[in-house]
Amino acid sequence: MKFLSSHKKNMSAGVPFAPKKILPGTVVTCKYTNRHGESKAYVVLCINSDYQGRFHCYDLGEHVSADWMLKLGIVNSPIKYKGANANHLESTPQTIYESLRSVSKRGYKQFEHGQMSNAQIHLYNYDRR
Repeated sequence: MKFLSSHKKNMSAGVPFAPKKILPGTVVTCKYTNRHGESKAYVVLCINSDYQGRFHCYDLGEHVSADWMLKLGIVNSPIKYKGANANHLESTPQTIYESLRSVSKRGYKQFEHGQMSNAQIHLYNYDRR
């Protein structure tokens, strides 16, 4: 998790959110249990929350630096959800995927919704250095 601490410095406290309703370009923390029953915590950027019945995302902790996040696109104004803020990139899922793929092809993940737990959205400070 070589980039995890730099991302956590840029993230607000999380707000619980249903994985299927998360907007593309939102920073999310969650726990995922794989088919072998092994659980792991992730910090991901949502690409598409319900494409072909799965949550498509990109693992930020292992593959994308906080500095590189600044290059991804225009950030929408924070959106309010249950009294907390979150923001997302003003980009299509395909644009987000192609931008991140140029950094590393290995960070792409597909999660089954039923195997995700503790999904939380975050306000990500793209301007912080």
